Amino acid sequence: MSSGLDTPGPSWHLYTALIEDLVSYGHKVHLIESHSTGINPDCPEKLKELENFSYETINIETVAKKAFAKRYLVGVKYCFKARKLFKAQQDFDVMMVQSCPWAPFAITFAKNCVKTPVIYNSQDMFPGLLLRMVL
Repeated sequence: MSSGLDTPGPSWHLYTALIEDLVSYGHKVHLIESHSTGINPDCPEKLKELENFSYETINIETVAKKAFAKRYLVGVKYCFKARKLFKAQQDFDVMMVQSCPWAPFAITFAKNCVKTPVIYNSQDMFPGLLLRMVL
């Protein structure tokens, strides 16, 4: 579960490399991501070509970086939309949540809906994050 690959970010290359590595080790990866800016494709061609990789996108509103509260609310809405996908895709061994402002909700939803271990990639400390990471 992540912010979308359609929006450039500082860890985009690390995230795609992780997906490639997981697939190369024989893991099946299903990416649930947001779509907001459309600057890049939702999924890079090199990932689409991987045999054990699939993805789904959830459209979210584009929000300016400075509008932190609005970004947070849009992210929470994204989590509620993603929850529907979790229920449809109950074949998870582990859930990874990418660093984002709404991580406390994403982690909680992943733990409660998927009921599998959750890995969180923490790159930025957002309000309330540390409290939710220990739950």
